[in-house]
Amino acid sequence: MKKAYILFISLLILQALATDSVERNYFHFGSHVIPHPDKVEKGGEDAFYASKNLIAVADGVGGWNNQGVDPSKYSKTLCSGIGALVEEDPDKYITNPIKYAKLSHKDNTHLGSSTLVIVALDPHEPILRTYNLGDSGYIILRLRGKKNWHVAFVSEE
Repeated sequence: MKKAYILFISLLILQALATDSVERNYFHFGSHVIPHPDKVEKGGEDAFYASKNLIAVADGVGGWNNQGVDPSKYSKTLCSGIGALVEEDPDKYITNPIKYAKLSHKDNTHLGSSTLVIVALDPHEPILRTYNLGDSGYIILRLRGKKNWHVAFVSEE
């Protein structure tokens, strides 16, 4: 069984002062996609969307290739749909990340399937909500001192 973990080492939960002087939690993130060498032409079969309060990662199911279906189209459309929902109203579903998955899936017209991990950070409360579909997962690391990372949580499949 394949295990894929999304490692959020470069994600730091920070607080910043907004213009209305209300503290707001947000992700500070960076990303880089490295596709499988056989899938470089199409940019791989995986996709992601990231914003200040939500990160979504989809791992397209490669078995669809045997049916003549490009699995990257499904995963990329899924993540772009999630992004459109977030950009339309950033706080609308932040307390219920499964809504992003359901609504984006409903509007996805491509054949295929994907694992999906969504991590949503409440902008006002110190709450992290997640949704995990399939055999992917995530871990939460906390920095202890200046260089020591501690595993605070590991998701279940």
